[in-house]
Amino acid sequence: MSRFLLACAAALLAVAAAHEGHDHSHDEGAGGAHSDALVVLGDADFDTKVGAGGTWLIKFYAPWCGHCKRLAPTWDQLATELAAEGSAAHVAKVDCTVHKSVCEKMEVRGYPTLLGFKDGAISAADAIKYPGGRDLASLKGWMAANTAAPATDL
Repeated sequence: MSRFLLACAAALLAVAAAHEGHDHSHDEGAGGAHSDALVVLGDADFDTKVGAGGTWLIKFYAPWCGHCKRLAPTWDQLATELAAEGSAAHVAKVDCTVHKSVCEKMEVRGYPTLLGFKDGAISAADAIKYPGGRDLASLKGWMAANTAAPATDL
């Protein structure tokens, strides 16, 4: 029995050593790897990046949340497709278990919380609570409606 335990311990150490140094910043559970188009925000850069302007749709999440895990692949696809289409809109996420300050500032009370920001607004009072479905078509429709260029007089 002790040989078996030693073999198991050795195998676990080997796996841990091979996994050391892996970047976990993108993990949200199953299907949580993020695309390069998805912006990862935190306490240090939220105000600077979102405050620079444009339209942002941000997912405030917790990695252990089942709803967040289910939304992760769709969120990544949203970011990827908007970038491929040349959209000026930004899709981002904030891990509230790590970046508690910004999540408190945005009054996040449940996960995932989806908030939109426009034209450099960075306060909870200015945040637009995303009202739609959690499917790709609904998310893209909201982004299109909120990033539409103003009409010009001809």
